Amino acid sequence: MRDTASGMRLFSRRLLPKLKPLPAGLHFTPAMTARAACLGVRIVETPIPYAERTGRSKLNVFTDGLRFFGVILGIIFAYFPLRLFGPLGVFFGLVAMVYGVWPIRYYLEHRALLLPDMTPRLLTIVTLAVCGLTALAFGLLAQRLSDIALGRDPGVLDNPRLRLGALVLGAALIVGGIALNSRTIVEYVTTMHIQTPWIYVLVGGLCVISGTVLVSLGVTLGIVNHLPRDAGKA
Repeated sequence: MRDTASGMRLFSRRLLPKLKPLPAGLHFTPAMTARAACLGVRIVETPIPYAERTGRSKLNVFTDGLRFFGVILGIIFAYFPLRLFGPLGVFFGLVAMVYGVWPIRYYLEHRALLLPDMTPRLLTIVTLAVCGLTALAFGLLAQRLSDIALGRDPGVLDNPRLRLGALVLGAALIVGGIALNSRTIVEYVTTMHIQTPWIYVLVGGLCVISGTVLVSLGVTLGIVNHLPRDAGKA
């Protein structure tokens, strides 16, 4: 018999703790295989005699197939979360950059961004940029936690320069966003009205939000750096 979904498995006792937790159900075996593959365990398929079973199969191609697919993807992204969040963040960032080409060209030519049809475009750019940065930040943090839990070499994610860079850049963006809107803040506090062009408020808000995400990432990476390193060892 050659069937990777078979429940017949042979592995060393030392490997068992690394394969947990495993679900209780038919998706038990694909989950075990997915975890072993993510751990880099050498997997060999050995043909064995196995008589064809009689009766009606309990497997449902659609529901059980989705369950198998879901548990496999879930385990892969638990071991390598940056492979999910990374492309997602890059995609959002690239779309924001492409979508922002025309506003940048228009501003450089006219020194203004006050066209009526510019508002939805700029709001979309800000939304995409924040989503992209947030996805990358969560991906980096999740990958760091996964590396610690599994006892893997974190590589560049454990580099103090990465944390320092996130903190410095984040702080600079926050200060820059506040400075850009300093007159607007004073104006609103003193008069409860804002006469400043809304584009300054929008750009300043984007800077503050992005800076807060980066500072939070730098601080959190520093915190998780103190977590135990042998959690994933057996």
